[in-house]
Amino acid sequence: MSNEDPVQDEAAQPDAPEGAAPSDVTEAPADAAGDAGPEAVAEPPAEATPEAPPEKTLEEKLEESKAATAAMKEKMLRVAADFENYRRRSTREVDDARKRGVQHAVRELLPVFDNLERATTHIGPEADAKSMADGLRMVLKQFIDVIAKVGVERVEAVGSPFDPNVHESIQYEHSEEHAAGTVMKELQPGYKMGDMLLRPALVVVSRGAAVVEEAKAEAPAEVEGADSATDEAPEPPADDAAEGAPEEDAKSQPPAEGG
Repeated sequence: MSNEDPVQDEAAQPDAPEGAAPSDVTEAPADAAGDAGPEAVAEPPAEATPEAPPEKTLEEKLEESKAATAAMKEKMLRVAADFENYRRRSTREVDDARKRGVQHAVRELLPVFDNLERATTHIGPEADAKSMADGLRMVLKQFIDVIAKVGVERVEAVGSPFDPNVHESIQYEHSEEHAAGTVMKELQPGYKMGDMLLRPALVVVSRGAAVVEEAKAEAPAEVEGADSATDEAPEPPADDAAEGAPEEDAKSQPPAEGG
């Protein structure tokens, strides 16, 4: 019984298809994971949540606040020091610019002073008045040219309308040549440099023609005289005055003698 016929075993097995390889006859084992179903699929491990940092203590917060305050204080001190240096530098620059401006003006005026000094040295009993006047006119012209070079201009006065921004009125006068509100005389010249007034001009302002003012003054006087005449009490009639006169004469005459 134990020794079976190998021919019978081969007959018991099914015939393999023609042309198939021996390995094709045996079936591959099924995937264990696929046969096991969805329950058998391994889930990925859950990610671990990061732990929250420990809360800072009051001492740590206080130290951080002190450090921030110290840093801000140091920063503000630096800013204050920089501003103080800027202020001093600006003040020094302004002073230097003012000094340079004064030096430039004085340097331009020195030739005028030199000419005036030369003129005074030539003054004497035998000096010619005409030559002295001509020399003074030349010095004056030189002075006007110098102040014009540094930007100084003379304020227009005579014949121009009165402007309180550049003129200073001393008095008002009637004028036949100048209209009312016009500068008619200049007592002291004024000067300006650009838009800045150095000195106002002292002027006399015209009131206009005097005739017009007198006519306006006489017209109200005539009207007042007419009103006052109408306000006076009426005079008594002439008849009453004549009747009262004989009585007064009789009283005033002395009595006749031997009567």
